[in-house]
Amino acid sequence: MWARGQRTRRVKFSLIPPNQSLRDGARVFDFDGFIAQCRAAEAAGFSAVYTGEKHEGETSYSPNPILLAGAALAHTAKIEAGVALSVLPIHHPTSIAEDASMLNTMYASRFRLAVGAGYFRGDFSPFGVLLDERTDRMEEGLAALTAFNEGRPFQFGKSWAGTLPARDRALSPTGPVYVGTSTRSGVRRAARAADGWISDPVRHIDWLVQFATIYREECRRLGRSPYVILMREAWLGETDASALDEYGEHILTYSRLYITRGNFYGPKWDPWMADIREPADVKLSHVVPGRVLCGSAKTWIDTLGEWQRLIQPDEILVRLSHYSGPPLARTLEVIERIGREIIPRFAQ
Repeated sequence: MWARGQRTRRVKFSLIPPNQSLRDGARVFDFDGFIAQCRAAEAAGFSAVYTGEKHEGETSYSPNPILLAGAALAHTAKIEAGVALSVLPIHHPTSIAEDASMLNTMYASRFRLAVGAGYFRGDFSPFGVLLDERTDRMEEGLAALTAFNEGRPFQFGKSWAGTLPARDRALSPTGPVYVGTSTRSGVRRAARAADGWISDPVRHIDWLVQFATIYREECRRLGRSPYVILMREAWLGETDASALDEYGEHILTYSRLYITRGNFYGPKWDPWMADIREPADVKLSHVVPGRVLCGSAKTWIDTLGEWQRLIQPDEILVRLSHYSGPPLARTLEVIERIGREIIPRFAQ
């Protein structure tokens, strides 16, 4: 068990700002709010901001995260910006590689690319791609990205047709390529074919310890350096109680959504599942411990110290607000507080 006062390991902090909000009860695209959070994160000392992909359902992501990441780069000066995640199997790797390369060239190597195999049918069906195809497409897509960054042409032969040309020497590589996954095969793939692994934000920390162990062992076997990005839902309050009062409804909303999508919870890690008959039965006492970074600055520091001991992340990626809230003004205050009270504690 990590003890308060114990020396902490240096770690970076990054942020996923929502690009939508509620206005008069309706969900709207909120570009100004997105940029405001990116700028606040830069001022607070965060290392990067990310945005994710979605094609169906009500989330805080967008159908074109690379375009939105480019806007974040254009409206900031030094913070890195990227995609977390792009669903690689539904896109032609040539487009992904060339778009990422252009942004990384235009903005002085500040772009990051994180891809995943996907799991939600609503992201696949608009492109005529089957979920059963995602493993082969993920493997071939990652191989194409590696070839592109190494300056080699790549001949597609399984999931796509054509040849990805060798990268124009006037352009930069894509920037680091991370794989977002929380499966055994996925973290092995991240070790083998990417520059780092991003966890999901939902699974219990003890479950992620297993994946982190597999990932690091595979990196060691292959002679590659591991890079772990631990993604967590988070909110910072004056006290634990006030943080839960302000953020609790949002925790429950996404937790109940994820429980309907399956495999983010497991009886081994979540014995409370035996009592769940429908999503409305999920309580904060079920899903906050071991999952959500929610509480006072002391709770953040203690919890992060324990997670450092367990997983040794290189980067903590937090998702603070959702389109449903908390409001932008409060989120900007929390970003500033993280920069003042949390980041310096882990920057030594």
